[in-house]
Amino acid sequence: MKGMFKQYIQNELPTEILIYIFKRVRFPKNLMLSCRRIAKLSKDSQVKAAWTIYQFGAAHCLFHAIKIGSSFLDVTVAQAIIAQGGILSRYFVQRLHMNFGVYVNKLIELKISHGVGSLQLQKSQTIPWASDLPVSVYIFLLKAASDIYKNNNQENSISEEYPTKDGHENSRQLNVIARSISGKKSLICGKKSVIMKSVMT
Repeated sequence: MKGMFKQYIQNELPTEILIYIFKRVRFPKNLMLSCRRIAKLSKDSQVKAAWTIYQFGAAHCLFHAIKIGSSFLDVTVAQAIIAQGGILSRYFVQRLHMNFGVYVNKLIELKISHGVGSLQLQKSQTIPWASDLPVSVYIFLLKAASDIYKNNNQENSISEEYPTKDGHENSRQLNVIARSISGKKSLICGKKSVIMKSVMT
């Protein structure tokens, strides 16, 4: 009976039901190991997006997808998350921009040795949550945010102030950042080439 049930899942259970089951399992590793069809589905970008949104909610799914790591999140998954209702908020993009990349220890040591913001630098050497994010995904998210807020502003005809009162970048500034990075994409050799803002100040 057990073998027949397993065979039914492997061969006959509708894909929609498998996805329904998969996205409701918080830690699906064992499920993936026990069923080849689910293991195959788990690699699909649309299924990954559905799982992420269901588990973490529309407002926080992109943050958690980045935290899971580069093996999980690529451009197609990021696109699917946004298409399925994941929220790409201005605040999230602001924090992403601040936490993208890794610290350059030699530059930090030089600043500390010269007494430049030593206390702040020593406190800020924890690994940023977006340090493992591929450059291609980072650029895509900036461009997507720029398009979203540019379109919103055109529809609502809202004028923007700079600097903003809430301390976050407005859509005009996000657009400048996105164009700047995409224009220099060929110069970016990897995540280690990005120096955090705290080091450059």
